[in-house]
Amino acid sequence: MNDKKRRDLKEAYSHLEIAYGLASKVLDQEQDSLDNVPESFRDTDKYEEMEDKFDSLDEVVQMIDDSMGLLEEIM
Repeated sequence: MNDKKRRDLKEAYSHLEIAYGLASKVLDQEQDSLDNVPESFRDTDKYEEMEDKFDSLDEVVQMIDDSMGLLEEIM
């Protein structure tokens, strides 16, 4: 791999770091929102939808983290 390709991968890694930070921040905020939902609303469709979106976002954060790890191995 030449220097240009390594620089491009480092730039991609940098963008992933930013995405990871932003997505993790939102994930933490969503966790707080879920934790603060009153018990009486936890059996509603809206709460279930919030949980599903939280789970999907958690998966995205993990995928970004995994991608960063793979890029580190390549570089």
